[in-house]
Amino acid sequence: MLFAQVDVKIVSITQVEEIEMKFSILVEVTLHWFDKRVEFNNLKESKEDNFVPEDETNLLWVPEIYFPDSIDLPEEIERKDENILVDRRGEPTPNPLEELEEDLTFEGRSNPMSQMTTYKIDLKCNFDLTMFPFDQQECQLIIKPTLEEVASIQLVPRKYSYGGHHTFFQYAFGIMEPENKSIRYDSVKCFLIQANFDETDDFKATKSSSM
Repeated sequence: MLFAQVDVKIVSITQVEEIEMKFSILVEVTLHWFDKRVEFNNLKESKEDNFVPEDETNLLWVPEIYFPDSIDLPEEIERKDENILVDRRGEPTPNPLEELEEDLTFEGRSNPMSQMTTYKIDLKCNFDLTMFPFDQQECQLIIKPTLEEVASIQLVPRKYSYGGHHTFFQYAFGIMEPENKSIRYDSVKCFLIQANFDETDDFKATKSSSM
């Protein structure tokens, strides 16, 4: 079983549609993983200087994820992949003396790779409007390994954050920290973020006066 650590940053909430039971987000997901099958040469101290050339990316195993609550199919989601970076942590092994090149070799088991991907996603959410305009909604962002990798990879939640505005039209928005950032979804351990939408006081007052 391989493990991939997951960082999630919700950059912004771009749309909330109660009638259509969905909300839209811009989110950055960064995966961190080790691969003992890989070796790197001459890693630099700064991770940003250790990017994998694009023509070599296809030679590496990269964890694949998807969002089970997405309205669109995985291949339809707009995404942008950044370069794969290598974090120099382990000690290098010098080349044998008989070799002319003085390269330093770093093992993949000790020097993790990471990749950030930005997604624009429309997500399903069951809005309960029975208490409108005093309602409070809870929606989820669930991240799961793809069906092809579900038997060989486990996602390990590391950290998450929200970098957008805390009000969106009539809603005040916040991230609720769940008791456990991982859940079981279709019998698979997944990454969970709980989003909280609460009608703003100004909106409640406006609606109450017009009722």
